Formats: sequence, structure tokens, C-alpha cells
Amino acid sequence: MLTFTAAATQTAFDPRRLGKQNSGFSDEELSDIICLLIPRSEHARREVDRIALENPQHLVGGDDADAVELDLDLEDEASRFELNPRGGGKHAIALRLSAQVKDPLQGFTFGRNAHRCDICFVNDPLRRLSNIHFRVYINAYGVLMLEDQSTNGTIVDEKLLKSKAKQHSETRRTLSSGSTVKVLMHADTSDLTFLVRIPRREGEYEAAYRANLIRYMRDLKGIEKEDANATIGPGPGGHVCLYHPILHLHLRGGSQLTRTLGRPLPRAISGSTSRSSPDPEVRSPGDGQRQR
Repeated sequence: MLTFTAAATQTAFDPRRLGKQNSGFSDEELSDIICLLIPRSEHARREVDRIALENPQHLVGGDDADAVELDLDLEDEASRFELNPRGGGKHAIALRLSAQVKDPLQGFTFGRNAHRCDICFVNDPLRRLSNIHFRVYINAYGVLMLEDQSTNGTIVDEKLLKSKAKQHSETRRTLSSGSTVKVLMHADTSDLTFLVRIPRREGEYEAAYRANLIRYMRDLKGIEKEDANATIGPGPGGHVCLYHPILHLHLRGGSQLTRTLGRPLPRAISGSTSRSSPDPEVRSPGDGQRQR
């Protein structure tokens, strides 16, 4: 005897309607995380695992990242479907509104220079990476962007961005949930590939994130205004410093931003921005060569 199961006539219940959300993060973290970068190549996984041991402030556990609810409205394109399976590795990169960054006016910087990059990649025998290879930032309209600042370029959703091309080339691209970011290294097996994932937020979670984002953008304007009004004067040693002082964030327990010269800025800051700066390059004879 054949039996048939009736199709479901109701949508699945969303636990957030009871003030709960089904991700691996707390409510506070969910309103603070801009996006996750989940490693999708073996080389990217190895680099992220190394960063977890050396400087884990921008990392979260892979299980937590995998538990983030997908926004299927953004990730249902056929070209992105194969990237949706879980399992990016032990860790993932989390970009947060409250993160400590090297330079808030650059956003989150990625490259090979540990003194200038928030996320530093070191396994680069042919120096394919630039000092600052690319940056991820929120523009004035609240849109998540990636800007290439490299010699060899960054691929976003199969589009090559190259800021230092001899001919005019696109340098910026919008990031959305399901976007891919790739840096071509010295061999196919060493490419750095990441999947962008933006947590799905609705109701009170979306409102909390938007409130944090508004404060973040307002504080960035405060930094820009401070820079515009700054005058060049002698430093602690009596000499005039022509270089922009590095900004440091102290966001936990007090949220105070200070300069390396020791003079505090007048406001609490929690973020990054969209201004770029030139990236001096040091290239080896092997640059531009890619082994198959």
C-alpha cells in the first residue's frame, strides 16, 4: 500500500521572533560584525590558522562562522550556489565595527606588511602580495566595499581589480554576502580565496546594527575633521614630523582613541573609513610570474 506525505503548508518558525537568533554569536556580536571572510582555499586556511595563533583579534571560530544564518535572497544566484556549503576551516576572519585597526581612515587592510596591515599574509615566496594589497571598508553610503591597492591585483566575483595597472582599470567593487575575494599567488594551489558572508539581521538585530553603524560613520567624520584641522608642529623631540601619526583604537572598556604622540582625540571612535593612501612597492625579479 502506497502512502503519501502531505507537503508542508507553513514556513519554518524563526526563533528570532522570541528574541533569539540562531547564529553562533551573541546578540552584541551580531550587531557589531560587518562581515565574515571565510577561507575557501587550502592556502587561505593555513594563513588564517597561523593568524589565529599570532594575532587572533580579527578571528572567530569556524563553527561560529558556519552557524551564521545565510541570507538566501543574496546567495541564491547560480554562480554562487557551489560556494554555500559549510566548512571553511577552524577559523574565519570577522570584520567588526568596534575592531582595533592600524588606521581607521583606511578601513581593514590586507597584505604582507605587518606594520601597516590588520590582516597580514606571510607565505609569499615570490612577493606577489603588496605591502597593502587591498582594503575592505564601508563607504559614505554605508555600503561594504573592497578597494585594490596592489601591483598584481585582487579578483572580486571574477572581476580583476588593479589599482596600479598601466591602463585604466576598475579598482573598487561592492561586497555582498556570497561574494568571493581571490589573490593569485605564485602557484594555483597557493591562491588566497575567501567567501564573504554577511549575517542575516532582521527586526531588533537590524536596528541594533544600524544604530552602531550610524555611530561608526559619525565618529569617522570626527576623525576626518580632526585631520583637516590639524597643523604640523614639533614632535616630542622638537622636530617637525611630516608623516601622518598612526591612529590606535582602544575599544574595550572605555573606547578611547589616541595617537602615537600621546595626545587623545576628543571623541570615542569605533571604526574605519574609505580613504586610501599610496602603497609603495618593493618587487622581486619573480613578480608577475605564476607557476602552473
